Amino acid sequence: MLQVREAMDELGMLCHVRCRRFPSLPDWVYTAPDVQKIYDHFNDGWDLPEGADPKLVKRIGTYLERTWALLDEEPLKPARGIPAYKLSSCDDWLVSANEVRSALDACKASGRHIEDIFRGSRDLELWAEWIAWLEESVECGGFRVS
Repeated sequence: MLQVREAMDELGMLCHVRCRRFPSLPDWVYTAPDVQKIYDHFNDGWDLPEGADPKLVKRIGTYLERTWALLDEEPLKPARGIPAYKLSSCDDWLVSANEVRSALDACKASGRHIEDIFRGSRDLELWAEWIAWLEESVECGGFRVS
């Protein structure tokens, strides 16, 4: 997949912008399992951990909402490709339909022959599957990287 990502960059399908910093949550607030339980509460409507402090639950809820907003953010409007950082980790980034569409448009506008980029690599078949999948993802509102 690395060669596919490099090809995307070469074809102008990626944009290089900085990601905003993730919100910080003090280590002492809760242990990781407790944060997961509170996450499940906010995300899936599960019951809160027994004895959970409502003020801390609210703070963690705010943290989660800010994190989700960052993960769903489109940093450039109008989109100019897929932000490279969204394909650099599995943090549940949303790659929006606008970002995918602009990446596909950049690929078509590049006028480059993909065979020249892959030079006989077996990844050429993967590239065709990837482009088809990206085209489908536009119809679904984008995709999550996780």
